[in-house]
Amino acid sequence: MTRINVEQLRTFLTVVRLGGVRKAAAALHLTQPAITARIKNLEDTLACALFDRHAGGMRLTKRGELLLAHAEKFEHLSEMVERDVVDPQGENAEQLDAIYPVLGPLMGLPELRAP
Repeated sequence: MTRINVEQLRTFLTVVRLGGVRKAAAALHLTQPAITARIKNLEDTLACALFDRHAGGMRLTKRGELLLAHAEKFEHLSEMVERDVVDPQGENAEQLDAIYPVLGPLMGLPELRAP
């Protein structure tokens, strides 16, 4: 299985939060075909449909709802990594030390070594 791309997850979250491809494209400063391609590639990677598409728009499938929960957790973790790498003595540094060894390899991140 191909790895999930971070930009695919961010695109997925933006489509869900803004309610469609057109609004997501505007918010991310991308074309609608670029947004559609990212979502299609994510669906191909996961081997499942994430949205039911119909004349009135798009609605999350059950698997899409599951991915949404995980994508939001990933987004939070990403924010923690960015904040704590920049400020390693930050308030959540201990949390990062606890979760990085588990989630880092799953995300394809290098092993952390003590300074």
